[in-house]
Amino acid sequence: MRELLQYLLSNRKVVTIAFLCNLIGSVYGFYWYKEQLAATPLYFWLFVPDSPVSSSLFTIVLAAWLWRKKVSPLLVLIAFVCCLKYGIWCVVVLGMYGVRDGVMVAENWMLVASHAAMAVEVLVYSFLFKLKSKYLWLGATWLLVNDFMDYVYGVHPYLEDEGLLGNVKIFTLCWSVCTIGIAYWVCRRNELSSNKET
Repeated sequence: MRELLQYLLSNRKVVTIAFLCNLIGSVYGFYWYKEQLAATPLYFWLFVPDSPVSSSLFTIVLAAWLWRKKVSPLLVLIAFVCCLKYGIWCVVVLGMYGVRDGVMVAENWMLVASHAAMAVEVLVYSFLFKLKSKYLWLGATWLLVNDFMDYVYGVHPYLEDEGLLGNVKIFTLCWSVCTIGIAYWVCRRNELSSNKET
């Protein structure tokens, strides 16, 4: 079953669809952040649109695979941890809004679906790319630096309710640590699988 799923997911047509979805989603994501970017100094821009930056990195990884170009294991690792972290982060934070309001608006449901897909896809496609644990410290550093910039310099994504900021801060740091742990597990699993094949 697992081999069949991997065979289907590695079909060029399926990967092309994933590439196009990520490309469109990334473009829309940057558009979504247009007001916050306009209000943020240029030197902080890299730390503002977390999700579209993450999906853009994975878009590049998919493009490299489609065009049979060598892709940096470091890029693959950072794309993995960023998509996993910010995909789930958005789902949970929007869930906080839903709990607060007792209802979830249609726009937020769309964001929940797209961000959940962002996290799930890097997990299901982890077999296709070589995730190397030796680069994990760089991915971990990027996540934690981003958290520092978001909540010390205040460039985190705008929240519907700033009263939730304390809870969001705690969740963000905890989820960053969990993301690093999951990434390590996936890296080791892939490395052990590669060793068995050789």
